[in-house]
Amino acid sequence: MKASALITLASVFTTSWLAVTGCGDDEKPKEESRGDTVECGGLVCEPVILTDAYPPIEACCTSNDQCGLDGSQFEDYGAVFAEQCQPRNQPGDVDDECPASTPVETDFGPLFFPGCCTPAGRCGYYVERAFMIFELGLGCVDAAPFLDAGTPASCTPGPDGGGGAGGGAGQ
Repeated sequence: MKASALITLASVFTTSWLAVTGCGDDEKPKEESRGDTVECGGLVCEPVILTDAYPPIEACCTSNDQCGLDGSQFEDYGAVFAEQCQPRNQPGDVDDECPASTPVETDFGPLFFPGCCTPAGRCGYYVERAFMIFELGLGCVDAAPFLDAGTPASCTPGPDGGGGAGGGAGQ
């Protein structure tokens, strides 16, 4: 009987001790998830992780099952894409024939992208990096979503559908 009472008392004492905030919790705090990977066509697609003040740009699968980025966050900067999931690595190179995007003020300063020439011979914007910090990797995207229904200028695509006549190697 004394042993049983002693075990009960020890059990109550231990439970009370563990109930004190912070005691007995050997687990480290878990970090908050900063974006989810998705699988597209057998590839693992990663989100773009921004600073803590901004949510990540989520990875998504394009209509033809390629890795892409959710374009909805670009709406804050004036680009409204018809296809919400923008494919990564769109062909085209920086091109002097094509103007850079209009700068948009942000917390980090003005955001703009260099002009590029798409294989279709239309100027686009080379959305590879933002502020030389964040790797976006979209490549040469159509400029129309940035132009409030304006029409992008024409350019001369380079050999094999790359950059145009004034094409460069990128940022």
